[in-house]
Amino acid sequence: MLFTFVFAVASVLTPAVLAAGDFRDFKYTCILHDGVFSAPRTANMSCKGNDGEYRDTNLDLDRCVTNDNAKLTCAPQIDQGGYAGSCTECTMSHTWTGDGAPGTLCCKCPSLDGTQTTKSCIDLNLCIGNDDGKLNC
Repeated sequence: MLFTFVFAVASVLTPAVLAAGDFRDFKYTCILHDGVFSAPRTANMSCKGNDGEYRDTNLDLDRCVTNDNAKLTCAPQIDQGGYAGSCTECTMSHTWTGDGAPGTLCCKCPSLDGTQTTKSCIDLNLCIGNDDGKLNC
């Protein structure tokens, strides 16, 4: 399963006015490499550091997002994610789409009892951010 990003250069390069050390909204300060996720859930990006320079960074989104009974949610703690083991057909948009705002991850996720599968979306900006050029949960 490959995750795809649809990037709007204008939204990615929008300047953010933030103090040094702020945990920043990744959608305004990071650029995705090659337009796809790899492995299949790793975001490979270049993110702007506090000094204005871009740094290569990656993040396994499975560390930050979980499937909570057919609903994607931010993991309660780092490394308590696990959506990728149960959710399928995941996509992510970095532009306004029918699936939501920029930075929205959508997947089909099963309920705990497995009787239903529901399309669920989450704004990844609630779960991940750019910390001085490094993606973090």
